[in-house]
Amino acid sequence: MRSITLRNYRCFGDEPQQARLAPLTLLVGENSSGKTSLMAMVRALWDVAYGERVPNFKEDPYDLGSFDEIAHHRSARGGRATAFESRFEVDRPRRRPNGRPTDPLRFTAEFAEQWSAPVPVRRRAECSDSWFQHEVIDADTERLELGSTSGRWICTAAATPSRERATASSDSLVSLDRQLFGLRFAAREGRSSRWKVQALDNSPELTEKILIDLEAALTLQNRIKQAVRDTRRHRPFASAPVRSQPKRTYDPSLVAADAVGDYVPTYLAQLALRAPEAWSELKERIESFGRSAEIFDELRIRRHGTGGSDSFQVQVRKFGSRRARGPYRNLVDVGYGVNQVLPVITELLRDDGPRTLLLQQPEVHLHPSAQAALGGLLCQLAATRSKQPRRQIIVETHSDFIIDRVRMAVRDELAGLSPEEVSIVFFERCGLDVRLHSISVDRLGNIEGAPAGYRQFFMDELQRSLGG
Repeated sequence: MRSITLRNYRCFGDEPQQARLAPLTLLVGENSSGKTSLMAMVRALWDVAYGERVPNFKEDPYDLGSFDEIAHHRSARGGRATAFESRFEVDRPRRRPNGRPTDPLRFTAEFAEQWSAPVPVRRRAECSDSWFQHEVIDADTERLELGSTSGRWICTAAATPSRERATASSDSLVSLDRQLFGLRFAAREGRSSRWKVQALDNSPELTEKILIDLEAALTLQNRIKQAVRDTRRHRPFASAPVRSQPKRTYDPSLVAADAVGDYVPTYLAQLALRAPEAWSELKERIESFGRSAEIFDELRIRRHGTGGSDSFQVQVRKFGSRRARGPYRNLVDVGYGVNQVLPVITELLRDDGPRTLLLQQPEVHLHPSAQAALGGLLCQLAATRSKQPRRQIIVETHSDFIIDRVRMAVRDELAGLSPEEVSIVFFERCGLDVRLHSISVDRLGNIEGAPAGYRQFFMDELQRSLGG
């Protein structure tokens, strides 16, 4: 995603608020200013656009509540919004024959209330002069709207068989690309469709060729259809701000990603047992971060048997002066920061990890020097020339040390990190609403485009400390 726009959603009011998203995006601002809400919407939009399902706004680690808690409350007089919407933009992978990049593709979802929960009632994909929209009009009617340089059309049909089926019957959605394919298949075979087509403004008959051109223009769904099948890898991974509690001894469990990282010890143990080469590579990456953060030098899995079902321990150790090796210590016996950061860096460094990560306060319990090292790792993974698989990382943080390390990484061209690959989104309170400011970093690491309120608290505190 290159941007996201929010309207009438949580603390974002009727005026649309847009945030620029980059390979590395830092969300900064006061507590309860909407940073977590933005990340929750990133995942929700992915579910609607790519996952073909109704998003669950109560899914861990985001519990945003029911529709009444999510729709924006204007004021006592203004009341609550009856719907909220969000839009994202993505760069299309294909280029025009002249080598110039194509226009971005935009996807919009509007949510209304159904049984106290938000469900998508309007979905729209558009690029340049082409667009396609599905809308639930009422409990009995659905509507498709299509447009291109060839004309405009409206298709209506009875809902299937009710509004509930059209939106959230089994938490699944009929994707826009399948809607288009159904129309194209009916046109090619000369079969009747359940959709009644009406041409607008003297537009020609809706033919298979027009639908093929429309599909080619709106590649949001088709381009990643194969990727959607691997939801573990491509659905955004969301990390909770407080991770799992360490245990002295672990019993193997199901290896399924969770927000607090309960699965990570078993994942590491199974990888060490069943894929030694992959374990060796991941272990070295984790240890490299541990050394740069100065929190541990070595990591090991200590088994209580030789089988995959035997219990095990996760241990780390620190080197002393002159590389004197200290004893291995259990995760329970070391600083809390170690076991809190281990799930985060495991997700960041594993080759088969998710391509989009939503991280809430990954710096929690880390010493400032370790926070800076974590910022350096985020830069390495987001940079174009990263040796790791490229990822889009969105981080909610209160750490100046992470932000400063990112600025210095741009200045020093760490791993080829460019200013365009970094976005700082500042959440500014304005009464009951929040405004978003997308701040950039120039090639010298300086902040550009910051509003007057950015870092005002720190400047006031500095002035007070100097006796001003």
